[in-house]
Amino acid sequence: MSFKKVPILEDFSWQLPVKDKDLSTPPGSPTKGDRYLILTGAVSTGWEGQDNKIGLFNGSDWEYILPTEGMICWVDDENDYYKYTGSAWEKYLGQQGPTGPQGIPGPTGPSGGGTGPSADANHLTQNIQTLTDGASISWDMNNGGFAIVTLAGNRALANPTNYVAGGLYRLIVKQDGTGSRTLTFGNQFKFPGAVVPVLTSTASAVDIFEFLAETTSVLRCINFISDSK
Repeated sequence: MSFKKVPILEDFSWQLPVKDKDLSTPPGSPTKGDRYLILTGAVSTGWEGQDNKIGLFNGSDWEYILPTEGMICWVDDENDYYKYTGSAWEKYLGQQGPTGPQGIPGPTGPSGGGTGPSADANHLTQNIQTLTDGASISWDMNNGGFAIVTLAGNRALANPTNYVAGGLYRLIVKQDGTGSRTLTFGNQFKFPGAVVPVLTSTASAVDIFEFLAETTSVLRCINFISDSK
């Protein structure tokens, strides 16, 4: 009988190979020296009560080797190693190597400003806020990058707060029931040719501005829709 050479590793009890590990009854014509891992629940004459032991055929009868925790042996029909855990034989995958060093944490990204858009499968939306009308109108873009204001007199729109570079912002300006209201803009608002669009003067008219934030202190008007109806 030939045996597979098994490497010697520290801390393990290495055994000679076994032919099989899934039998609950002895093979019909064993050869002297044949070894088997006896399946749990063996009930046949000769192997009953020998669960998880190594059965060795001595030429006329079976002898049994009681495994100890940490035993390892090669199973011929599976071409694999098995290790005894103290209660069962389990496939042995080798010793685990040491854990590698932890990588260097990456830098913390910048915090976002303003209220971002929400989305579902069909829509991209922004929070809409209604600005308070007054002689000087404030716009905190953290409360919504889409704003609506109804003018009840000639007004000035102050430089907004909390907008972010690259942000896209929209403003709807409505005339009240009287109309002919005017609106001036803070110096952070920039318009093509430095010319501020003239609002529609008709009562209840609606004009729409769209701004792109070039930086955190420059808002460029990229679109103006007059007298939207």
